[in-house]
Amino acid sequence: MTRWFRSVLVALTLGLLSPVAMAGILVGSFNALQLGWDNGKNLEKLAHIAHHLDLIAWQEVMTEEAVEALVHELETASGERWGYMVSHAIGRGSYGSAISSPGGKAASSTVAALWSTSMTVTGLLGSRSWPSSGAD
Repeated sequence: MTRWFRSVLVALTLGLLSPVAMAGILVGSFNALQLGWDNGKNLEKLAHIAHHLDLIAWQEVMTEEAVEALVHELETASGERWGYMVSHAIGRGSYGSAISSPGGKAASSTVAALWSTSMTVTGLLGSRSWPSSGAD
């Protein structure tokens, strides 16, 4: 491949991808350290830190109820609606080698994705809400 052709290919690629790269979506990821167990987590403070983001991944989520409570706190802090989904339980059920749930049983954790429903993605195909509410 000639240098000129390679340069043109790189320029076209960057020119086409830059609108997508500058969509302005703020993404964050947090390890919640056993969110959902009665371990003194202050969900109001977590929401205060995270509500400026558009899309958030949370690891070590132990209960879906904790995610629902966190969504409530995010909605209170941001004044916007938030959506979420929680994965199936992951891990071997032992949650590490020595950690067990408050009831003494072995536990698995999940991961959760939370997003501001007011998030808009702008790219090559125009602007649209994400996640989309209908079939595309």
